[in-house]
Amino acid sequence: MEKLVYDNSKQVKTKVDKLRKAFGTHKTKDLDYRIKQLNLLKAAVTKYTPQIEEANKKDLGQSKFLSFFATTSHFFLEVDHMISHLKEWAAPRSVDTPVAFAPASSYIVAEPLGVVLVFGAWNFNVSLSLIPMATAIAAGNVVLLKPSEMASNSALVIEKICSELDSDLVQVCQGAQETCEALLLNRFDLIFLTGSPMKGKIVAKAAAEFLTPCILELGGQNPCIVDKNANITNAALNLCSGRFFGCGQVCLSPEYVFVEESMKDALVEELKKTVEHFYSGKPKESEDFARIINTFHAERLSKLCTNHGGKLICGGDFDIKEKYVAPTIVEFKNLDELAKSPLQKDEIFGPILSVVPYKDLDDCIDYINGKEKPLAM
Repeated sequence: MEKLVYDNSKQVKTKVDKLRKAFGTHKTKDLDYRIKQLNLLKAAVTKYTPQIEEANKKDLGQSKFLSFFATTSHFFLEVDHMISHLKEWAAPRSVDTPVAFAPASSYIVAEPLGVVLVFGAWNFNVSLSLIPMATAIAAGNVVLLKPSEMASNSALVIEKICSELDSDLVQVCQGAQETCEALLLNRFDLIFLTGSPMKGKIVAKAAAEFLTPCILELGGQNPCIVDKNANITNAALNLCSGRFFGCGQVCLSPEYVFVEESMKDALVEELKKTVEHFYSGKPKESEDFARIINTFHAERLSKLCTNHGGKLICGGDFDIKEKYVAPTIVEFKNLDELAKSPLQKDEIFGPILSVVPYKDLDDCIDYINGKEKPLAM
């Protein structure tokens, strides 16, 4: 099996310098050049789709369907949209001219920023690396891409895919913490990160040294509210699909659920039935239920399964060696009990869902507003 070869600080600097020099030639301002490179990227993803599927299976236990749904289908939709609209987006836009500058004509002209650093994320390493990269290419930038080393198999495939593009346009750096630290010592014109708030702070701090703008797509604890008018069957389907897809390792996944008190028992029963239905009562054997990224996180989640401070409704079992944590639902008596739970300390990023009844909706709103802003609700 191939292994990732990590870049050292000298190699990182060489790649940054190569991209900076290439951007200075202005070759990326040619819209037809950008479109050609995006089409090459599409062709490369098509070529390596079997390897993408195999890598997602090894890294995250994803089935071919999950790989298609979460990776390749999403990628092609995004890039096709870019190709279709690129010339429209790049065209100068006429705007009104202030009277003080008359007579004159005024335009907004889209200009590429320069060298863009993209950090991928292990939970969807291919799509969360290649789609931001493609967006930067569409805008006329050159890209240094750093896939997540935690999903090492997909990181290797990403490097092969990028090798099909112009090396003046895209360079790939592989590595862990030391490589990331070496990258952040260099000046970039934009940094794009998908990751945790902790990593976001590290990147933002390093970027501030150069006044580099950042796009930070960070996680959080996402709430959901099920009120008395909800369709309970539909709510359970959406909650289970959202929480247990990708084994809960999705930044948009619902993490805790407020349910109107009179609806609580019905929702809990429907959630149990839905989990049973999704995985035929045997999630460990189901190809539709993925795995945790590594044993470290499997062990972390196993502790939450046994030390949650609530009432276990379903799941709770795990196999650290197999990186398996069952779809788990935990019920709490009230908001105070939920607030004291270890499940509320940090983003779980795993297949554990909390359910708590409420009487007054304002209490839920106050609770949500009292925490860090969620990525989704």
